Amino acid sequence: MTTLRDMVVAELLKLRKRRGLFWWSVVLVVGSVIVIEVAVQIVHIFDSADHGPAGGTPNFAGTMSGLSAFSGLTAVLIGTTAGSGDVSAGVFRDLVSTGRSRLALFAVRLPGSIAMFVPLLVIAYLIAVSACYGLAGNQATPSARLTIHFGVWLLIGRVFDLCLAVGLAALIGARGIAIGVLLAWQLAVGPILASITFFGVFRELVPAAASDRLRPVVDNNAHLTPMSIAAALLVLAVWAAAMLAAGAWRTATQDA
Repeated sequence: MTTLRDMVVAELLKLRKRRGLFWWSVVLVVGSVIVIEVAVQIVHIFDSADHGPAGGTPNFAGTMSGLSAFSGLTAVLIGTTAGSGDVSAGVFRDLVSTGRSRLALFAVRLPGSIAMFVPLLVIAYLIAVSACYGLAGNQATPSARLTIHFGVWLLIGRVFDLCLAVGLAALIGARGIAIGVLLAWQLAVGPILASITFFGVFRELVPAAASDRLRPVVDNNAHLTPMSIAAALLVLAVWAAAMLAAGAWRTATQDA
């Protein structure tokens, strides 16, 4: 157990030592929220007649949508780096030659990614919540339940993105291709498929529909599909498990 924990810590350190990856992650996750809140507040200051304060429920929902997009991109960047980092750096053979289990080498990639990503997401979320209540002015603020719901939705969705990124990058061994495929699927193909009513109940098998079902509804912004929350969680779990299993299989069978 101690060895596995040390391997997770080592994986985290490998990710954090990539300064470009780390600082861009900070900018995309934490920086995006700060920019959104500052921009909305500046607009309010110069045109308060047409634009309300930066806080309140509607602005909080918008900030959460922006944070979801930027943190999703960051999760893909971190996950694909962890999933293919050893192979891309040419050190996979050296790690295998030490006698470590290939499956153990793969198993620590997701926890290491989560350990790097989640603290940034939590910081960004707390900034958004603080701005929501602190800059609300005369606008209505969300209930504690709605605020927590947004946080849980963000966490589940972005950890799911990490699972897909780690698994796919390990499966194909190419970080750039994995990033392109995941971004195209998550941002374009998935939402389009989930929006086509012709597919009926089969839309519920699309991860974009399942993730959207977990999203809190504000201002009657309806979900893409009427699936249950339990079904949405099951769809996400099956997709994540399948992709991680594929990545683990590739790691265990590929040439060192």
